[in-house]
Amino acid sequence: MAHYDFYLIGSYSSSEFRAVRDAISRCLQFAGVEQSDVGVYTRFDSNGKHHDGMRPIVVACFKDISENDMKVLDQLRNRRVPIIPLRRKRESFTDFPGEIQMLNGIEFRNERKFCNHIANSMLDAVGLLREQRRIFISYRRTESTNVAVQLFNHLSASGFEVFLDTHRIRPSVDFQESLRHHLCDSDVLVMLDTPNYFESRWTVEEFGRAQSSNIHILRLVWPYHKPTHSTGLSETVELKLTDFKNGQLTDKVQDTVVEVTRNMRAKSIASRHTLLSGKLRAGVEHCGGRVVGVGAFRAIAVEVPRKPPIWVYPVVGVPTSYTMNNIVLRAKNSKHMKPFLIFDEFGISKPWLDHLEWLNERVPEVDLMRASDASNEISRR
Repeated sequence: MAHYDFYLIGSYSSSEFRAVRDAISRCLQFAGVEQSDVGVYTRFDSNGKHHDGMRPIVVACFKDISENDMKVLDQLRNRRVPIIPLRRKRESFTDFPGEIQMLNGIEFRNERKFCNHIANSMLDAVGLLREQRRIFISYRRTESTNVAVQLFNHLSASGFEVFLDTHRIRPSVDFQESLRHHLCDSDVLVMLDTPNYFESRWTVEEFGRAQSSNIHILRLVWPYHKPTHSTGLSETVELKLTDFKNGQLTDKVQDTVVEVTRNMRAKSIASRHTLLSGKLRAGVEHCGGRVVGVGAFRAIAVEVPRKPPIWVYPVVGVPTSYTMNNIVLRAKNSKHMKPFLIFDEFGISKPWLDHLEWLNERVPEVDLMRASDASNEISRR
């Protein structure tokens, strides 16, 4: 049975449907999600069983929505179900009915990169990826600052939250601790591999920590430069002189970076989720327990002898109070008892870990659990 329901509503051709469906299938594969876990539907069922709040759902809709479907969409909006309007090239979002036109939408074209963007957004909306789309740019200031700033602007305009040291670290802040904290909360490291990239202690550490944390690396290799270091978890784009104009990347290369980054992000999150789930399983088995299943939002059902069963939600990156609130709501909708949140504390700054401890003491509806302390935490429950 599917754990997630994806709807494509409105007026569209069979080729447009296939393009979106195939993009969803590709994105699920990148994200390490079984195809059978996601149901893709073209209409709302009459008895409402597929949109009764028991499973996560997301709706992507073209214009010309039927009156009956619009009634269902109004109900879903009231429940804060994510709805994504899809606008064709010559259409306007004002063509959509009612309050749907007020929602932030996506341009649709029957092209792979546009459909991939839609599919990634749908997976984000139901928690199969992360709501945050965080990218870390690693570079040598003496060699590639102009390109780093250019990519910062282009990736930001494409919907990513981008970390660039010159833009995000305030004066007086511990530089090294801030780099580590932002890196562990990023999905992809975009590495500007210039000839002297590995001559800096900062870039060496960023590259090494990304690898040790299973954060995937997009490596942009400068012309005539031969990489000499390990490229595990990385994808390489070999740049040519013609890829530059006036010292900056051409529009075509920038668009390639965006497209590759979207796909790598799904793979990176899946890889880190698998690593985190493995740490949880090891902790559970150390306590004599076992993992008995997986539910919506990738929640993991755990049984430990002489204790009630629990649901554990692995969280990739840095947890926040917003994350905790979302997990409480997701557990409630899924009829799970008090949920547990497990996260990998490697790289998270000491002040933020202290903040999480403070939050954990004051939010009784959910419990935080460090991956390194999973067995002890589970034993105490």
